[in-house]
Amino acid sequence: MTTRANIVVIGGGLAGMSAALEALHQTRNAVGVSVALLEKEARTGGNSAKASSGINGVLTRTQKAQGVADSVKAFARDTERSGHGRSNETLVHKLTEDSTAAVTWLQKEFGLDLDVLAQLGGHSAPRTHRRPEVGGKPQPVGWGIVSALAERLGAFARDGSGRFRLETGARVTQLLKASDGGVAGAEYETANGARHRVQADVVVLATGGFAGEGARPGFLRQFAPQLAGLASTNGAFATGDGLRLASALGAALVDMDQVQVHPTGFVAAADPANPTKFLAAEALRGEG
Repeated sequence: MTTRANIVVIGGGLAGMSAALEALHQTRNAVGVSVALLEKEARTGGNSAKASSGINGVLTRTQKAQGVADSVKAFARDTERSGHGRSNETLVHKLTEDSTAAVTWLQKEFGLDLDVLAQLGGHSAPRTHRRPEVGGKPQPVGWGIVSALAERLGAFARDGSGRFRLETGARVTQLLKASDGGVAGAEYETANGARHRVQADVVVLATGGFAGEGARPGFLRQFAPQLAGLASTNGAFATGDGLRLASALGAALVDMDQVQVHPTGFVAAADPANPTKFLAAEALRGEG
């Protein structure tokens, strides 16, 4: 079956959900413009749902309220220092300059209580925004963010306007190439094995993490073989699909050997050999 959407977003983690919401916002006054989000898992969230330490930002209302002296320049300097000479300057500036707007968007648009600050590893000032404890227990930041975005997208999907549709259990297998060399849509497969095509004017690729491959053949074995089989906190769904889709159309891959390894994780005493672990997050080391 072939359908159509003006904008198709592939991947339902924080990046994909943010892209879909921004597309809906930017086209809110355009008649007949539709957005589709394709996610291969049964629900949205991805690895973003597991993030627990916080989100970094400078010059935010939280920093101002707590009298924290910080700047984009300082954030960029810290980021470049941690890159040990391999940082992409353009991306560093994009990350740091847009950090104020990113945190503000979550606070104002979704009412998220990112009101606690922590100074974590590599940062010269408290700029990691977290949520306050409830009943003496920490609130998971990632889960709170993706839940709020998923709720908003769900409202768009149910409003009857036809502007947005969410398809879960939809594994994209191919990007459709346009006659001008661009991307004209995607082909995907649903859980029951049915194959579908969606034509689009714009395709946003918001997936690609591959650290859930474990010991299976894939990008990890190819680019960082010393880490293949290492225990991971990634979901098994993180198998580099987006990278394969893009490279099949000729996209170049960069920095594939740069895989983050956290030094701390929780080991289940009853199942210590389980390759999937729970992250003992940066906040644990930074806050104690």
